[in-house]
Amino acid sequence: MFSSQSWLNFHSYPFELAKTYGDGQVIGIGTLVVYPWVAEWNLFPLFAVKNDPTILSMKPRSPLDKTGGMMWFPRMLDKIRLHARGELEEAYHGNLGNGIDTFCCDYLRIDYPVLSRRVRDEGGTDAETLEWCFANGRALNRGDLFVWNNFVTKFGWNDIASKRLIAQKADLGLADRHDIRTMPELFDVEEGRVP
Repeated sequence: MFSSQSWLNFHSYPFELAKTYGDGQVIGIGTLVVYPWVAEWNLFPLFAVKNDPTILSMKPRSPLDKTGGMMWFPRMLDKIRLHARGELEEAYHGNLGNGIDTFCCDYLRIDYPVLSRRVRDEGGTDAETLEWCFANGRALNRGDLFVWNNFVTKFGWNDIASKRLIAQKADLGLADRHDIRTMPELFDVEEGRVP
C-alpha cells in the first residue's frame, strides 16, 4: 500500500538566481522543492520557488529599504536602473528626479541628473554609489540619517504631500484605508509588499 509518508517525500535544492540587483546582492536566494510523482514510470517534477517579488514585478524597492542606513536611496537607484534598461513601469516616469528623489539629492548635496548619469554610465552597487555621493556631495552622520529617515517615514502625514496622499488613495480605491497615513505606506500597499 502507498503510505502517506512516501507520498510526501521530496527533494530540496538550494539555489541562487543569477541576477544582481541594487546593492550587488543576489536576490531570489531560496530553495527549489521538487516533488517527484511517478506515473507510468515518468517523473513529473512539480516545483515551487520562493523568491523576491521585485524580480517579477520590476518595481523599485520599498521606500523604507536602506543603504548605509539611508532610507529611500535604494528605491531611487532602482528607478534609475530600471528606467535605463527600459523596465520601469510608465507610471513612475513622471516622478524620476522629482518629489522625494529631489529631497534625497538635495540632502546629499548631489544634482539628480549627475547622479542618474553616474548610475547609468558607471554602474556600481548601492553602497558604492552612496559613497560616491558622500565624496562628491556631503557625508551623512548618524544624526543626519536619523533626521532623513524620520522625514521619509512620515512623508505625507500632515505635510506638503498630504493632499496628494489623499488623492492617490482615492484614485486607487483605498480611501477607506485609514492605516495608510504616509506615502511610503501607500507605495508598499500599491506595489504589493503590504496587503
